[in-house]
Amino acid sequence: MPRATMAAMTLTDFKFHKVRYHLFCQAFELISKSFIFSAGEDQRKTFKIGHNLIKALSTAGNLGYTTSTDDLTRFCLGTSEANHL
Repeated sequence: MPRATMAAMTLTDFKFHKVRYHLFCQAFELISKSFIFSAGEDQRKTFKIGHNLIKALSTAGNLGYTTSTDDLTRFCLGTSEANHL
């Protein structure tokens, strides 16, 4: 099982834990933005994304990033629906 999937499952298996949740979101944001930079986009693009995980995932996906499962997409949608962005 991919590590991102295990991390997302860990977040849902336990009661809400602010630190774990925050660190996972921050790590995913940095991974996504790193991929966007490595694909040749400039810093202005990431400024427009801000801390929006759905925009980060969508932008990285348009540039060729793929996830091994849909768990990460569902997690990002869940953060948006919970107004945590």
